[in-house]
Amino acid sequence: MLGYLGTSIVKLTRQLVKELSGLPVFKGDRPFMKKRQAFLAERYASGLFYAPRFAVATMDGKRYRMNGRHSTSMLSEVSGGLPGNLMAVIDEWKCDEPADLAVCFAQYDDRRSNRTPPEITNAHARVHSELDHISRTILCVIVNGLTYGLEDGKGMTAITADNRAALLHQHQDFVLWAAPLVGSRTMSRVGVVGAMFRTYASDINDATLFWRWAANEDHPDRKHPSRVLARFLIETARPGVHGRKVITARMYYVKCVHAWNAFRGGNGTALCYHRNAPIPPIR
Repeated sequence: MLGYLGTSIVKLTRQLVKELSGLPVFKGDRPFMKKRQAFLAERYASGLFYAPRFAVATMDGKRYRMNGRHSTSMLSEVSGGLPGNLMAVIDEWKCDEPADLAVCFAQYDDRRSNRTPPEITNAHARVHSELDHISRTILCVIVNGLTYGLEDGKGMTAITADNRAALLHQHQDFVLWAAPLVGSRTMSRVGVVGAMFRTYASDINDATLFWRWAANEDHPDRKHPSRVLARFLIETARPGVHGRKVITARMYYVKCVHAWNAFRGGNGTALCYHRNAPIPPIR
């Protein structure tokens, strides 16, 4: 049976890191990944690394380190002395049998208690009272679309949820402008919002006209690019209408750009999309 023995808070020193690194590792520990260590190293370099929490379990008189592989590895490699104000939290456990080690391991880093990207976005947004009326769902779509637009449709996987959410501080005007439009089911797509941001940055007045027409499908000319785009967005908003065809964020983005460019040029458009073709520049 797994039993909790207690917790101590001690100064984080190189000697402590060496001692923890030297303990036998529970062989069911997660594999080492360079990107996890790189994430911790980035935090350390920025001054945002805080007291790590280590778990040590004792079974049959032998102590095992249950976690902290990446943090001890990172701390072993940083140059210079460790900051004098850094502490470490060490939880001690006792295990009667090997299965208890697995139960102990499972007590840490449970995804069910992690901050989710929507929660992070909401935290950043609530710093600004003028954004209070915008729902968390709409904020998340805008933040992801804003990131997609800044990357010009190339994706957003390399940008962390925290850095994406921090864009709210720089682009409040766009968020306030986009929120009423993104509340529409046809417009609440990452690729669409990405294109909205690029057009907003290009010409806010034209963007306001174009996207209102696209959201409401109310331009008097049925062949107008905004109405062609609106019909595509309405059609793809219907569940199951495309069967197995996947409408990607890139496809939405490119088709929106085609429609916008046609509008700016006074031309018509068929919203052609070729997966391997380069993304057209915004006019």
